[in-house]
Amino acid sequence: MLADDPMITMRAALFVLRTGWPQFNSTDLAQASTSYLLPYLGAALLAVLPANQAILALSLLGILATLSVLLTVLLAAHTRLWGSFLAALLLLTSTVGFSGHGWDHVYQSPLIVAGCLLALQPRWTNATGLAAAVLLFLGCAMRPDGALIAAAALLGRLLGGGASQRRPAWLAASAFLLLSLGMLAINHAVFGHFTPTTSRLKLGAAGQIGGIADYFIRNAVVSYSAMTAALILLAILWLNRARLDRTALVITGGCGLTLAYAILASDAFGGFRMAWTPACVLALVAARRLDPPLQVISPPSTTLALTALLLVACLSFPGQITDRIRALRQVSPGSETAQQYLLARWIDTYLSPSDGAIGWYQLGTAFFLPRFEAADFLGKADEAIAALPPHPGQLVGHNKWDVATTMAKWRPQAILHPWAGDLAIGGERRLRTLQHARDQLALNNYTAHTLVDPAVRAAYLACRPADAPDSLAWGLLLRRDLAASHADALRCLPLAPGPSSATR
Repeated sequence: MLADDPMITMRAALFVLRTGWPQFNSTDLAQASTSYLLPYLGAALLAVLPANQAILALSLLGILATLSVLLTVLLAAHTRLWGSFLAALLLLTSTVGFSGHGWDHVYQSPLIVAGCLLALQPRWTNATGLAAAVLLFLGCAMRPDGALIAAAALLGRLLGGGASQRRPAWLAASAFLLLSLGMLAINHAVFGHFTPTTSRLKLGAAGQIGGIADYFIRNAVVSYSAMTAALILLAILWLNRARLDRTALVITGGCGLTLAYAILASDAFGGFRMAWTPACVLALVAARRLDPPLQVISPPSTTLALTALLLVACLSFPGQITDRIRALRQVSPGSETAQQYLLARWIDTYLSPSDGAIGWYQLGTAFFLPRFEAADFLGKADEAIAALPPHPGQLVGHNKWDVATTMAKWRPQAILHPWAGDLAIGGERRLRTLQHARDQLALNNYTAHTLVDPAVRAAYLACRPADAPDSLAWGLLLRRDLAASHADALRCLPLAPGPSSATR
């Protein structure tokens, strides 16, 4: 199974096979995948492979995408030593850890890098320009935040290609514009919006300056991520700006703007994944234009500076390996994903789609319940929630919710809840969880908010499968009528007395 967000894309891929469009539910239009294009790649894999093999194939394609970028940077340099240094700067980032988990930026990077590689060529034919336009368009379709780099590559070619190169440059720009407008028009015709639902989910939801600074320090200063590598490369290119032609300068500027957006947008995940593509493009520019590197300082100083930079990157690598080993050792039912998958199997066995939707905070496991509608409390797959103002103090992408709105719209038959498994057990374990819920409610946390919603408290019980392992913390908030129907397969308790006391 891939990470949660990529599994959201894979559920959208199931609907591509079913309806032709990457929606998330049959009865409610929303575009939960950030990528316009990746659901279609997922659908192609699902069309020819069993689901588990399609997921594995998508993971392997992500690894190949990262390797192709590293190889492109290595081969683009005039000397293998310089190319190896630049490839190592990228390889050692914590962001590389996303490669096998299905994230859309991984598949975006080789497309944008290939398009920029063509943009940096000394001469263009019409065919070269069209190829660059198609590659850059596909990169933006894979993930829209590539638009600034794509536009910069085409603009740089217009400004720096010379009079004889204007025709293929204009042809490329026109082709890119027509393809992009066509994609946006189709998207608007199908979904009523030009951009995916996640764009509205994050609109106005950026964290406060303190949170942005904290994320930046943790993921670019005290750890080595794609953002760290990108800033190092920006500094190298700035020191050598006199050696850059207009095309390279404009592309570098587009990368800088994309990095600024990544910093301001922040993220719910470590590793600064949104900085990966601009970091790769900056490495490509450095490979093509700065060889030998850093001519502004003496050769011995150059060697010392580059060695020091590589050493900084290498020092972070053992920690990344340790984190990866720790993650691999986390087996069911320890991980949240594994616990939700166990509950999804129970739902698929005992519950019926005709009784209503299933409520989710983490949507990815809904891939395994394609017969059921998915009620998304956090708005990735619900335009009504995505359009709300954000709650303070929560992570971007997880700071919009309205439990009452979701309950009224969907009336889910079951909600997968991270504390319901504990709440279904009497004694000290239940009391500890209730206290935790009270603490979280003081922070306005969405999972605690669900427990105090009047509709939930009146109509739902906290349940766990009777044969579930004792360590299962996740459980179901199950409608009372369904809990009664399946009493022999469940352990259930009422929610009261719950964290509602914190609201008094």
